[in-house]
Amino acid sequence: GNVRELKNTLEKALILASGDSIEVLDLPHMLHHSAVPIPNGAKVANLPFSQAKREVVRAFELSFIERKLREHDGNISRTAQALGIHRQSLQQKLKELGISVNRYRGD
Repeated sequence: GNVRELKNTLEKALILASGDSIEVLDLPHMLHHSAVPIPNGAKVANLPFSQAKREVVRAFELSFIERKLREHDGNISRTAQALGIHRQSLQQKLKELGISVNRYRGD
């Protein structure tokens, strides 16, 4: 459900964006306080819609997951719980995004 909601939100923002890139003000108001960086608008503006969407979603996932890993000192179980996903799903996503949890562990 969350992924579908994110996808719909990003599609709407891409369609309604006032310029060549999505700005914070193009997102729903509830996301303004926790906005995460997205790829350079010029970078995605020249891509086909589906590819631009993949780039934006990937950047969001990377930023959001890294923020949660920092909040939970790289603890995969607590991070997965905070994200509302299974531990195995988080491990798969970390591998897919090339994220190493070791850099977030407060040793």
